[in-house]
This record gives sequence, C-alpha cells and structure tokens, in this order.
Amino acid sequence: MTELPPRSWSSYAIRLAVFFTLTGIVATSSLLLGVYFYYAPTLPAFHTLEDYHPKIGTRVYSSDNQLIGEFAAERRVLVNYDQVPPLLFQAFISAEDKRFWSHGGVDYLGILQAVFDKVRKGGKLRGASTISQQVAKSLLAINESYETATERSLDRKIREAMLALRLEQSLSKKDILYLYSNQIFLGYQAYGVQAAAEHYFRKNVWDMTLAEMATFAGLPQRPSDYSPVSNPEKAHARRKYVLRRMLEDGAISQAQHDQAVNEVLKTYPREELYLAVAPYYTEQVRRDIIERYGERAVLEEGLEIYTAVSLELQADGQSALDHGLRDLDKRQGFRGVFGNVE
Repeated sequence: MTELPPRSWSSYAIRLAVFFTLTGIVATSSLLLGVYFYYAPTLPAFHTLEDYHPKIGTRVYSSDNQLIGEFAAERRVLVNYDQVPPLLFQAFISAEDKRFWSHGGVDYLGILQAVFDKVRKGGKLRGASTISQQVAKSLLAINESYETATERSLDRKIREAMLALRLEQSLSKKDILYLYSNQIFLGYQAYGVQAAAEHYFRKNVWDMTLAEMATFAGLPQRPSDYSPVSNPEKAHARRKYVLRRMLEDGAISQAQHDQAVNEVLKTYPREELYLAVAPYYTEQVRRDIIERYGERAVLEEGLEIYTAVSLELQADGQSALDHGLRDLDKRQGFRGVFGNVE
C-alpha cells in the first residue's frame, strides 16, 4: 500500500475542512431560510409608526374639562417621544438593555452571557430580551391573544426576535423608544409611562423625579413584585439597582445617585384617578356610547367624551341631597347608629 506524502495529507485535510465548512454554511442557511419563510407570514405588518394602533380607553370629562370617568381594557395615555424625559429612557436602557444603541434588535452577546451565567451559576436562564424584543412582544399581543403572544415557548421567542429585527430595519431607535414608552406594562393596569405616572404618582411623566424614573425602570420584569405601592421595600432595592447601573453607565452623577436613592416616594393606593362625584352619570354615558358605537370602540379606540355635567353643581347637589336625607330621617325618628357589630 502506497502512503500519501505529507503534502497530500495536508491538502486532503484542507479540502475536507472546506467541504464540511461549506456544508455547515449551506445547512445553516437553509435552516434559517426555512425558519424565516415559516414564521414571516405570521408576523404583523409593521413598517412605520402609522401602523401603530394601540388599545386606548375612553375618557369622560366634565364641563370644565376634569376627568370624571375612564373605561379601558388597557389604561394607556399616548405621549410623544419629546415628552418623555431623556433620563427615563436612559433608566430603562441601563436596567433592561445596555447595548440598545448598538445592537440590531437581538443582543447576541447578551444571550451568550445569559447562557454562560446559567452554566456557571445554575438556576433559571435569565432573559436577554432587548427593548426592541419587548416592543415586538407587545405588538404581537395587539394582533393576537395575550396568552399566545406571551407564552413561554421557543416558537414565541423566534417570532419575537424576527419582529424585533424587522422593527430595527424599518424604524429608528427613537421610534422604538417611543413605542416602548407607550406599550410597556408597568402594573396597576397601566400601559405606557404616562398612564403609570398618573396611577403611581398622580403626575405627568415629564414632571417625574429621578427616583421615580428609576422605580419605573425596575418594573417591567415583575411589576407586582416591584410595585412601590404594594412592595415598597422590594421596589426600593430595585430602584437602587437601576440607579447603580445608571451611575456605572455615566448617565448620572454620584450626587444625583445618592439623592435619588434616599428620596422618599409619595405613592397613591390603587383607586380610580377621576373624582367619583357622578358615578351614575358616567355609567349612563358608558351605556349610551356602547349602544351607539359598540363596546370595542369604548374600550379600545381612544374616545374622549365631553359632557355637560358641572362638578361644582354636582357636589352641591349631592351635599344638599345628603342633608335632606338626614333631616328626613330625624323627622321620622331615626337617631343614627347605636354601635358597630364586629
């Protein structure tokens, strides 16, 4: 048997390596193309911000433009990109997606780090979803059932990643942040930063403090667990984490960090935002609008109803009624409650 000279072995090994490399490239490309053509038809068409049609509830106003009623499947108040403080965007980026400005929708380095941490530390595989992927997830929920869009499965993650890549190709980073600021769920049935600012702090998003912004940035992962209302200690710990990340990213100074860590937040319990001085009136308005436009329009299409009711006259009328009923009770011999039975 004739042995091949060393050069022939070397040439054979090179050809073999090239063959397997090309085979691997072709197989991988075929797989990726197959995945693309399988999932692409299932993704919503989203090419510009004009394709954005979020669910917005109906708001009912008094004659002096005060909010007296709200009916919504998702409580959302749209705000423009320029209305959101830059530090709030930075807080979300530091907490959720530090490579937001450089990746193309999927943070492959973040995925590798998550896998490495899983192997090294054990436990659950920590998510590496980018802000773009979180936007994609919320947009999928608009076009299909919430359960389907948010299920934990490889199928859902693939669709989420593909839509995120598509968004990055079609939209600017500012557009994606605009969508994020209006779509992100922050607890309290509030979707978007303005609705959440009204619920948690009874203020507009542009009036928030750094401490409040950091609190918001800590909510997307687990809104209930990190709620500053129901879990203030966990919320404060999460706030400190976000502020530390912002400090490390150079977004804030040490003085800003320290002040925001020590700030005592004033939050409000879960209750309706509007004044409940005309509940029967607003309920009748709701019924009339549903009869005229349908329930979906009331819950999702952002109607604004301006009524003739005067809060001042309504309050005066309610006070007069209460006094009249008490006077009537006294004339009929009622002396009030003797005591409470536990």
